[in-house]
Formats: sequence, structure tokens, C-alpha cells
Amino acid sequence: MRLSDHVEKTGKAFFHAAEKSGLEGIMAKDLGSPYRSGVRTRDWLKIKAQRRQEAVICGFTEPRASRKHFGALILGVYRDGQLSYAGHVGTGFDERNLGFIYEKLKPLITEQSPFEPEPKTNMPVRWVEPRLVCEVRFSEWTAEGRMRHPVFMGLREDKSPREVKREEESPAGAILRKVDIKTKADLTHLDKVFWPKEGYTKKDLIEYYGRMANWILPYLKDRPQSLNRHPNGMGRRDFSRKTSNRRIRRG
Repeated sequence: MRLSDHVEKTGKAFFHAAEKSGLEGIMAKDLGSPYRSGVRTRDWLKIKAQRRQEAVICGFTEPRASRKHFGALILGVYRDGQLSYAGHVGTGFDERNLGFIYEKLKPLITEQSPFEPEPKTNMPVRWVEPRLVCEVRFSEWTAEGRMRHPVFMGLREDKSPREVKREEESPAGAILRKVDIKTKADLTHLDKVFWPKEGYTKKDLIEYYGRMANWILPYLKDRPQSLNRHPNGMGRRDFSRKTSNRRIRRG
């Protein structure tokens, strides 16, 4: 067994670093508190990093129980000129904004779904013309392209629906911009396995460099490099390459 590493006093900075690196979040605890198996306490907290996404309101479901006006908003984002279903959001509303949003949706009700094909919803749905944009906080994208654990944050009257696209950045593009904004490269064989035992691929390595570039590059700037290359993965034949006449410069 090994004690997990930790930081003290700089929790906010640590959280922002985790958020920037694309991690799920951090654990926070009272330094004097013991671990209690199977018990929830305020001494140990999971603090999740949250993402934000603009979304087009494409419909709403019938309300349940005592809720009035609507149950959840059906959301979409534009992809290749077509609306793509991005899930639904049913939390983050109070009585006032439930009524306010419903009044804005009523004139937009239509029989025609803005999606092709029409997605399945967990409750009866009323489709609306895709004219309203909202902002949502959520934890991550699912494999099906849905927002997980979405929370409604508010309407975006400054945004045109056609501008709303899934906000996601290519790791390869991120690292190239950090190295040199003029650099262009075609990255191939991203599924090549570099660490067979762990199953890590070339794509995993690029994503890691993308997240860690701000910390790595200051130590490489203007310094000659010696590379130990493993073209067929760790544990296989390797060779060294001197780059004394080449220096890494930060763009």
C-alpha cells in the first residue's frame, strides 16, 4: 500500500489545474479526518470539474408530479449543417424561470421534429422551432454524443442558433498551437500501441503532451535535445538521435 500524493493550502489552484488538464475533478478532505468505509461525511468531498456548452432548445417534455410547464428541455447542437441530438436537461430551473421559458417556447411549438432522424425521449415531447439558445453545465460527453449530468444555466439571447456547435478541441491541434502556431502536421497511426503492457497508444501520448505542454515546454526551451526513439513501442528495438543543432522554441 502507498499513501496517495496530496497538496496542502493551494486547493483552488490544484482544482483549476485538474480542470485545465481535462480530469474529472479532485478529492478534498479535512486533514484530521479518518477514512470511514461506506459512510458519507462532509470531511471528504469529491469536487467535480464541470464543462459548459451552448445548446439549441428543440423541444420540451411533459412535466411530472407537481412540476408545472415542462419537465425537461430537448437540446441539440449543429454538426455539418444539421441539428444533432445532445440530450435533455431537467435540472437547474426554479418556478420563475420555468414559467418564463415556457412562455417563450409556446409560440414556437410545431408538429415537426427539427432532428433527422427523430430521437427517442423518456417522456412525451412537444417540438419547437430551433430559435432559442441556452447554456448548460455538464460533466462529460457520452459515447453517443449526449451531455452527462446537465444543469440549465440560463438563456443566451446573444447567440444565434446556427453558431451553436459542440465545443471540443482536438488534442493534436492543441499541442501544435502551444509549440508553434505556424506549424502544420498530419498525424498518422494514432492507434499504434506504444506501451503494450498498459495499452497506451500514440494518441494517448499526444493527448498527454497536449495537457502537460505548459509544464514541459519551459524545460525544453532553447535547449539541445537527445531523443531515445522507440518506433515500435516500449520494450522493442530503440535508437538514440542527437539534435544538438535543433532547439525547441516556444511559439
